[in-house]
Amino acid sequence: MRRLGLGLALLATVALMASAGSFALFTQTRSNSASASTAATFLPVSRTAPSVAGTVALLQSLTATPGAWGYDHSGLTAVDTSGEPSISGVTDQWQWCATGLAASCVDIAGATAPTLSLTSTLLTQLGLLSLSNVGFRVKETVTNTYGTASPSFSNIVTG
Repeated sequence: MRRLGLGLALLATVALMASAGSFALFTQTRSNSASASTAATFLPVSRTAPSVAGTVALLQSLTATPGAWGYDHSGLTAVDTSGEPSISGVTDQWQWCATGLAASCVDIAGATAPTLSLTSTLLTQLGLLSLSNVGFRVKETVTNTYGTASPSFSNIVTG
């Protein structure tokens, strides 16, 4: 720990992972006092949100295109990114939105493929009579060896 004056301290917790001769920095802790610290774990962050294409109509399909993910190195200097953990485990979860607003979106059970078919069976599953005033979006999450990132949401498409 290095004292920076006025009682401020910078505490850097560095964890290294050996993998084929490379090392990955994945944890940094900053503190402005000996008792208050915040940790930033290097989980993937969304660079661009996924998108949805298609027409919301019976017997049509919606297709999700993955977003872009990376790592946030803000506040760090001289970071060697060659040993960063690979981003894997991209997961799509389709949601339906009763009002077309994000606050009304809920997961559709079992809908995790990149394409969602808008069938009468799906309408029955969701308890809907029609697709009028209903929206759909995809929630995308990714993982690396340290955990799961916060999800990224697509635009909401409506009929």
